[in-house]
Amino acid sequence: MKRLDKFISELAPSLPLCGERLSLVKDALLTFKEFENVKKINILELPIVKVNAETNELVDGSYLGETKIITAHTMKLREGQCVFNEEIDLYDISLTPTIYDPNVLDEYRTKIGGWRLPRVVSQPKFEYVDGIMVNWNQKEMIETIKQSGVEDESEINRIIKERLIKKFTETLEGDVNVDTRQAVMVRITPRSYKQD
Repeated sequence: MKRLDKFISELAPSLPLCGERLSLVKDALLTFKEFENVKKINILELPIVKVNAETNELVDGSYLGETKIITAHTMKLREGQCVFNEEIDLYDISLTPTIYDPNVLDEYRTKIGGWRLPRVVSQPKFEYVDGIMVNWNQKEMIETIKQSGVEDESEINRIIKERLIKKFTETLEGDVNVDTRQAVMVRITPRSYKQD
């Protein structure tokens, strides 16, 4: 099953996804696990709506009874978990910057190759940091070079250095190639989600 963050990023290069564009995909949202309990999605244009104080139903400007003003709450969705009620009021959907799980890097640390990491923001200075990881097995490289007929140690070291610089350059010039994701952010009314 496709992840919600991938669906949104492919669908909407410019975010947030709201209004008429959001209305066009509201049925598709119901197919994702994060929306599995939802039966109805109301797409709202403004960050403030009026709700009938007695019935908790949305009302338009012509309603004369007692109403209450509802403002938007921003919530980060957890992948695969639905926290919504059967009917939700949705203002917009957006994505966080690209992130990766640092624990996943342990998997890459044991592989031979080069990986370009996504840009992250360092703490506490809030500076952008780019990362590259290049792994090699020196023993295997030496054996491969010797099999090609090179025996001189200084020549072997020069070839290893040349290959590593080439791999580093290829990785630097390439795209992010580790598993990444983006968290999905929604702006909704408080009546839309299960509250503790």
